[in-house]
Amino acid sequence: MDIAFVTQLILQYKYALLLPAAVIEGPILTMICGLLVRTEYLVLVPTFENIELVRRIFQRYDVQILLFSKVTMGVGFPGATLFTAGLAHVPFWRFMQLNAMGQVVWTGMLIAIGYFLGNFYVKVNDIIGLISAFAIMLLVLVAFWGFGRYVRARLVKKIS
Repeated sequence: MDIAFVTQLILQYKYALLLPAAVIEGPILTMICGLLVRTEYLVLVPTFENIELVRRIFQRYDVQILLFSKVTMGVGFPGATLFTAGLAHVPFWRFMQLNAMGQVVWTGMLIAIGYFLGNFYVKVNDIIGLISAFAIMLLVLVAFWGFGRYVRARLVKKIS
């Protein structure tokens, strides 16, 4: 992928592309965003229009945003989600109910993963142990073979 193509994508889709990309590669993308803010392609300071748009979106989709944020551990932005919930004047008890529901789902998923896939740990551990033993044996054999060639070459050189 060409850097000019990536830059064009970022300039065209801006925040819609940067948010999901930040989840995948946060630190590098943060530096790129800093450069884009410096060159004024991105706006770091929110304007009243931006804040109002975010407030309207949050008011309309507060259930989906809060549940998704809870189940995905905030997608790397839990503070921003909490701040925006306050900005959108989500009632405290509604906020707490949605967070509790999200926590039940999140905890249930983790327990289910541990319950249904926990036994794979033993199998994976055994497989990794076998692979490690094979790799160590192979490394020892290659080391002996290399050392034998080295000694043979030195002996031939000494005799000649």
